[in-house]
Amino acid sequence: MNIMEIPLSLLDQIDEFDGADWPEPEPLSFKLLPVEPFSDSLLPAELLPYVNDVTERMQCPPDFVAIPVVVMLGALIGNGCCVRPKQHDDWSEFPNMWGGIIGRPGRLKSPAMRAGLEPLRWLEGEAQLAFEAAQQAHARALVEREMEIQLLKSTKANKRSCDQQNRLTDLLMNEPAEPTLLRYSSNDATVEKLALLMKENTRGLLVMRDELVGLLANCEKQGHEGDRAFYLEAWAGNSRYAVDRVGRGTTIVEHLTLSLFGGIQPAKLQSYLYESQYGLGNDGLLQRFQLVVYPDDEPAWRIVDRAPDRKALDKLIALCRKIAEGNFDALGAQRDEHRSTPFFRFSPEGQEVFNAWFLDLGRKVAAEEHPIIAEHLGKYRKLVPALSLIFHLVALISGGVQIGSSITVEALRRALAWARYLESHSRRIYNMALDVHQDAVQALAAKLKSGELENGFTERDAYRKGWANLTEPEIVGAACRELEQAGWLRRLPQERAGGRPTVRYEINPAVTV
Repeated sequence: MNIMEIPLSLLDQIDEFDGADWPEPEPLSFKLLPVEPFSDSLLPAELLPYVNDVTERMQCPPDFVAIPVVVMLGALIGNGCCVRPKQHDDWSEFPNMWGGIIGRPGRLKSPAMRAGLEPLRWLEGEAQLAFEAAQQAHARALVEREMEIQLLKSTKANKRSCDQQNRLTDLLMNEPAEPTLLRYSSNDATVEKLALLMKENTRGLLVMRDELVGLLANCEKQGHEGDRAFYLEAWAGNSRYAVDRVGRGTTIVEHLTLSLFGGIQPAKLQSYLYESQYGLGNDGLLQRFQLVVYPDDEPAWRIVDRAPDRKALDKLIALCRKIAEGNFDALGAQRDEHRSTPFFRFSPEGQEVFNAWFLDLGRKVAAEEHPIIAEHLGKYRKLVPALSLIFHLVALISGGVQIGSSITVEALRRALAWARYLESHSRRIYNMALDVHQDAVQALAAKLKSGELENGFTERDAYRKGWANLTEPEIVGAACRELEQAGWLRRLPQERAGGRPTVRYEINPAVTV
């Protein structure tokens, strides 16, 4: 802003106030809300060795490895099995999860995420080999079919036996089915392609993104208006979904089941959080990311140079392979005459614990002051049963509980511990939106200290420059008011010359000393 743009009357006021007493500007300090640290007790014993091995070698927060492992297990179960949280009701929840890890650049988010999902890479490698073998078998079958057709046709029609004619008809009408590649995940696909993949891979898919905010932002772009609706429906895990496109026909997915996971940088998440809280984008999409964590920085870092624990990885791969094979009936899942999806219920003791927690959850949601957090906590009605199912299946497959057992109270209590742990992280994360002006206040304070704003500046002078965290008029206005209360700024007396008066600010001289 050029000082020549300020009216002379206001310059006189600035001179007058320059000599007035100023309070000592208060120091600005903002802290993230505290979070519950990750505990080994959150993980079943079968998962802990691998997570601890990667965590120690990478010197990264254990959350960064444990979260992708749990999301991966839920994705492998997909819609192949569900949990019915009540003893008689048909209310069902599926264990597909949406999660993410938040950390500043350089916090090893991507390497930790890849390590947590390493078993998935092995399963996909095995699926690729099986697909290539199936392709070869299919090619041979096509050649053999053509040879048999030609052989049967070489016999005149009036001399063919009834069996030969039937065989020829069958060969002509039925071509060997082309094999499809078994997919567990996708990194970058349109929603139309995801629907096609899920039609072929009926248990569902895991979508992985190094930067989740990019996926969320893509849903806002012109031409992608339907993407949000697709993701919202895919979270439930049991929706029937039809995609109709001119020239591409119709794709019907009987059970739209999507798991989602990726990394997030705090600065990039903040603007999206603000829009979700204060804008028009609060449709519940963000609240579906229930396994999102923002752990504290590790207090110390050291070099660890040793061989990976291969046995721990092999055991986790074997566990994932058995889950992916998904013979849930053999593990004791129930079925009814109305639905084809096998399901588990809680044990009697577990049901009592769940009912008590469920009542408490309803009271907590009703008492929560902030709507966005209330909406997030409301979705724990899926989170806790789904985590209980995942932990129960891990115990069943590993021999920790008897085949045919209902979901144990131990599995439920572990899921409830996860809920407490995740709630502390969700409150830290949403506080970035509820207290979104923190970064704006810090950014504006830095500009004041550096002299990039002059006495008599307006809010418009600040946000029109396009400075980071100071691009929205509402946020800049809130930051100015915050700095007023801290004694960094004060408003100049306003003059009305018709219309709405312009608010200008004087800067405490002690700020720039």
